[in-house]
Amino acid sequence: MLACPLQSAIGNQPPGLRLIREDYFAEANVLRWAIICLVISLVAGALGFTGISGFAKRLSMIFFALFFIGFLILLGFAYLVAGAVAHTAIVPAMVAVST
Repeated sequence: MLACPLQSAIGNQPPGLRLIREDYFAEANVLRWAIICLVISLVAGALGFTGISGFAKRLSMIFFALFFIGFLILLGFAYLVAGAVAHTAIVPAMVAVST
């Protein structure tokens, strides 16, 4: 029996695509942890625990910085790939075949 409903969808895909999906989910986890630390910081600050609030705030900023750096790297790769695909002869041939 499958433990996760997405397991059958992910398990039947090529290894390269599986790696891309795992990387995407790992990046989403960094943002999730940044938001969790931010909420902990806000709650601790509201309750007067300034030491815990400051620590959670620093963790939140570090996690968000890691997420943002990863996002910028992926954005740069997307720009490079789009530029490489736009300057190849394959694209006009694909458009001609599809019409």
